[in-house]
Amino acid sequence: MAKDPRLKRAGVTGFNKPKRLTGSKKSHIVVAKVGNKTKLIRFGQQVGEEHMAKDFLNVIERALMMGVSDKINLATATGSNIYVFGEFPETEDMKFPAVVVQHVGSGFEEQMMGQQMTMGGVSGTGEIYGVAYTVHIILERDTEITIGGTVYKQRRLLNWIMLNLANAVMDINWDDYQEEELDVHERHLQQWRNIGFMKDLEWYGASADFMLTFSNFRS
Repeated sequence: MAKDPRLKRAGVTGFNKPKRLTGSKKSHIVVAKVGNKTKLIRFGQQVGEEHMAKDFLNVIERALMMGVSDKINLATATGSNIYVFGEFPETEDMKFPAVVVQHVGSGFEEQMMGQQMTMGGVSGTGEIYGVAYTVHIILERDTEITIGGTVYKQRRLLNWIMLNLANAVMDINWDDYQEEELDVHERHLQQWRNIGFMKDLEWYGASADFMLTFSNFRS
């Protein structure tokens, strides 16, 4: 039987069989396989290098913003109608309709016994880490978008964005936006709240909390 090309590219002898790397920031590579799913993972620190975690929080935040923008804009007439921000912009920089992905908290979700965890058959130090965001939708009274030949605005547009943004968040393939070693465990988008019209600003809006957990594998 011919060797799987993914194993050949990684230079490993089989699935779930790690190989030590040289000339790389990471110490090991493995093609992990669970059932029919496979994933290329590079992990661990080379001996003598500073013991430091990967910048997972910024990686996740960038991927979340790009994933939401890519997926939700696919359905609009121009493919670029909805603006995604990583924090609330200054008033003069605000563009509508806006989606703001606000990082509101993070911390240990589950500490492993002795801080030991396994990734791709190799054990190391780490834990399950959680990160939380509040996702805000904001649009002006006059904001309108053409979707499937129909013009959406005001509450109808808000409802459409709520549903399709929820779909985008839950359907993101993290491997499309970052390195293969990010191991996401769970993601949850809670119900939308504060839905309605703000008369003083003449804005429609809604907010929802999003939580994600991942393997914070450090060595």
